[in-house]
Amino acid sequence: MAEETAKKKRKRGRPKFEPSQDMRNGIRGMAGLRMPLEDIAKWAGIQEAQLRKHFKDELRMGPIEANAQIAQSLFDKAISNQPGAISAATLLANIWLGWKPEKDSVVPTANVNDQGTSPDGTTKPTEKLVIEFVKPPKWEDDVLDTPQEPKKIA
Repeated sequence: MAEETAKKKRKRGRPKFEPSQDMRNGIRGMAGLRMPLEDIAKWAGIQEAQLRKHFKDELRMGPIEANAQIAQSLFDKAISNQPGAISAATLLANIWLGWKPEKDSVVPTANVNDQGTSPDGTTKPTEKLVIEFVKPPKWEDDVLDTPQEPKKIA
């Protein structure tokens, strides 16, 4: 009889954290947008340490999936006959093939179509935009691989 009552007793302490699939999907999406972990944790209602512990896969895969979606969208645009296809193809060539734009290269704005003519038939763009390609820092390295050290008080 004592054994039955011992089995029925609830365990003491906080119940085990069980994240839902909706929470996992939301965290994966926010990680893909490179939102700060502090904000993601607030949205989920948990501490950053819990976020890192229980959602490591989502934090790693979110940015990878977002990059794949962006690359696919850019690729689809580059191979289409839609306005902006040449600009998209040029950007892909710069990124994937390592081509470098000339210093102070100019890309036509929306006032100019891919053939280099504006709606009034002139061949020069009415506006110019200078693009500089820079390599962004690795988001995953900062977020996942750097251990959080306690702040030292002097």
